[in-house]
Amino acid sequence: MMQNMNRDKVGGFSCPVCGGFIPTSMEELVTSSSLVCPVCNLQLTIDKASSQKAMEAMNKVMDAQKNVEKASHFDGK
Repeated sequence: MMQNMNRDKVGGFSCPVCGGFIPTSMEELVTSSSLVCPVCNLQLTIDKASSQKAMEAMNKVMDAQKNVEKASHFDGK
């Protein structure tokens, strides 16, 4: 039950080996070279060269999120 609650609040995915939840964010996926499953300690290497299109798309989404955040703090002065 706790594992499902974490999935609702934190981004991530299921470990391909044990099915445990690997929490992550878009920023971590773009900046890190690997992720580790907290359940079975599987280390997943992020191959940025093979994932270049996905990395570019995530960078665009992160930039858009930053722009929305800036706009939402506009005070009209």
